[in-house]
Amino acid sequence: LITALVALAALIVAVLWATNVFGWRAYRLADAEAFLGTPLPASAADVQFATQAEKTRIIWLRFSVPARADLDAFLAQLGLADALREGFTPFPAPNPQEAAIAWWQPGSATAYSGLYANRGDRVFELLFDEGALPVVTVYLRAYALAMP
Repeated sequence: LITALVALAALIVAVLWATNVFGWRAYRLADAEAFLGTPLPASAADVQFATQAEKTRIIWLRFSVPARADLDAFLAQLGLADALREGFTPFPAPNPQEAAIAWWQPGSATAYSGLYANRGDRVFELLFDEGALPVVTVYLRAYALAMP
């Protein structure tokens, strides 16, 4: 019985190891936060997430926060001290990949500010949809410039 339990535990560990090594494990929101280098704000609600890694890792996130002030610390943790520009969108037109993501609708924002930041190994593109203040909906696309 003990031998069978040890063998079962070893099999489980081997399967988990293999899924990580060969990329079979689903990329989770926690993985996206690790990619960003910071967790989403604690007040983030209605979180939507998608990713792909064909040529490089790219993530799409959408979430809402109850107040713009909640986003200042998030931006600082991302290392984005650049000021958001009123009326600027880093998403001028949807690309074919994004058109397939039903919840990715940054083009529908009517009052917004945005930011494009290249940090060497990562690019961050953010749009703050401020059309329903005090709630702010954040659209964030981030990608690596090369595969790790």
